[in-house]
Amino acid sequence: MTEHSGQAQGDGGRPIRVAIVDDEVMVRQYIGAQLAAIAGIEVVAEAGSGAAAVEVARRHAPDVMLMDIRMPGGNGVDATAEIARVAPGVRVIAMTALAADEYVHRMLAAGAVSYLVKTRVVDEVEPAIRSAVLGESTVLPLASVQALARRLGDGEDARRQAERLLETLSPRELEVALLLARGDKLPAIAAQLGIGAKTARDYEVGALRKLGAANRTVAAQIVAVAGLGPELFPVG
Repeated sequence: MTEHSGQAQGDGGRPIRVAIVDDEVMVRQYIGAQLAAIAGIEVVAEAGSGAAAVEVARRHAPDVMLMDIRMPGGNGVDATAEIARVAPGVRVIAMTALAADEYVHRMLAAGAVSYLVKTRVVDEVEPAIRSAVLGESTVLPLASVQALARRLGDGEDARRQAERLLETLSPRELEVALLLARGDKLPAIAAQLGIGAKTARDYEVGALRKLGAANRTVAAQIVAVAGLGPELFPVG
């Protein structure tokens, strides 16, 4: 595990704090060099395994963690699921060598908000990080919805399962989930509910975790399947 002390100040205040997890030192150095050139993003730590990534999440609580999927010493899927439990405010972005990697969906199910293909990191890492901080995902909605359809099933059974998932939410988490399903952004939700932006984000993180939703799109579809919101995509 490696710690960084450099800081790049963004226009909006403190920088976005990022941790990089990959078992290849050269990959971590390459991504770190790309991020060092971006104003408003600070690399606070690195890790070479899933187990070390969990420790980084606990110790540093970065805003975003770039997580390789397949690593010795603890894979990215298990690490992401553990981070969702012990440090739910950390937004995990999966990194994969292949867009068709079968483990990508497992990462999303474990709690990753989106994923990056390593060959496209230079072009996509900054918008992916900034989207993650805003609670948004760069995952193609269709892939997320297909994964949800497989999990919920069809018809009446899907509706009952979606309802059961929503029943696990606290009243405030449910309010936030419904507003997200309507398409509202977190700042507007915070203003409407009379709470701070960070509090709204914490409720969103809690709702997504309880729903087992990788991102807002999946959460919105669960709301729609339960009959509580507009149907965004067909299921089945």
